[in-house]
Amino acid sequence: MLFRSLFFEYHIHNTDDSICRITNFSLLCVTVNKSPVIKRLLTGLSIAPPNDVITLFAPTNAAFTAAGITESTIESWDANLLLNQILRTHIAPGKFSAFDLQCDSQLSMLLKTTTTQCATARANNGKAQTGAFNTDDDLPMILTPNNIEACNGFIQPISNIIRSIQF
Repeated sequence: MLFRSLFFEYHIHNTDDSICRITNFSLLCVTVNKSPVIKRLLTGLSIAPPNDVITLFAPTNAAFTAAGITESTIESWDANLLLNQILRTHIAPGKFSAFDLQCDSQLSMLLKTTTTQCATARANNGKAQTGAFNTDDDLPMILTPNNIEACNGFIQPISNIIRSIQF
């Protein structure tokens, strides 16, 4: 199975704990741990969004690799600049299930706005949350399982990085 269960001893963890417990998100975990501001946000310690909930569009390890981002790349980035910008383009204030995301609708992230595209022509017939610089070749498709529950929101696994900024 691609993702492990997020429930340990019948307890739902915060977004940060959840992604770091799932092997397929290890590069995202390294990225979050290098960025203290984002780590505080994902642990629920300094949440500015309404109702203290967020949706994290979580790139898998394969998504990072496809974008040319490795653990050594992450370690070399300045945590206060590029790293925070990339992470903030993957976090939306509020709790959005995959079903809630409507085709061709806009979703405001903590940095920039993304568009929900419905990819009916694709084999998986799913939805993608895209940034201004994503192409048809790197659509961030929402994967299954999705709507992964965390105590402070949802985690939506995605197949590619949301490219709302150039890096």
